[in-house]
Amino acid sequence: TYTEFGPGGYGLGVAVRSYRGHKHVSHTGGIDGFISSMSWLPHDRLGIVVLTNFSGVNPVAGMLAQNLTDRLLGVEPVDVVARAREAQARSERLGTERERKKEAERIHGTSPSHPLADYAGSYEHPGYGLITIAHDSGRLTLTLGSAVTTFEHFHYDVFRAVKTPDTNDWDTRMRMVFSSGASGRIDTVGVPLEASGPDLLFKRKPAVAGTSSAAMR
Repeated sequence: TYTEFGPGGYGLGVAVRSYRGHKHVSHTGGIDGFISSMSWLPHDRLGIVVLTNFSGVNPVAGMLAQNLTDRLLGVEPVDVVARAREAQARSERLGTERERKKEAERIHGTSPSHPLADYAGSYEHPGYGLITIAHDSGRLTLTLGSAVTTFEHFHYDVFRAVKTPDTNDWDTRMRMVFSSGASGRIDTVGVPLEASGPDLLFKRKPAVAGTSSAAMR
């Protein structure tokens, strides 16, 4: 996309490409609470590490690293701030369009096939383990490990994620799709945990004796 970068590939755990004619090796990392960037130009004996206390999708670490690289190489710095603002505006336009299309798919006037308490419980996937569905104040919450996402009714037995200050862009596009078995009881839920793949199907685990749906609230 950007002319200062040449063809690249993936090395042993790092990205390898050229940057303004110089061999460029890099890797980024992030988790709740921080984002980091490390990069080096081995033939120029230059290395840069940027550590930040940002979370989520944030370009600052990469922007700083690129600006410092330009300065150390003695070349005119790329205007990464203007570029980031343009990318953010484009992302917001696409997000608005996604929301418009998503809302257009909604079938109004429908309701869940069961009381919300019937959707609560533990569901299991052989690769992703357990998720817990709980209900409170007319909404459902999905818990996977330490991550909790709130969902509201979309249509029929489909629920969509509610945007909150703690959810990222991918979370807000998630939908849970519940299905019933021959008994009429909710027994599976499809969740799109992988952005590029189909919904993952989680099967309800039998309730442990002595518990009830009220315990899931």
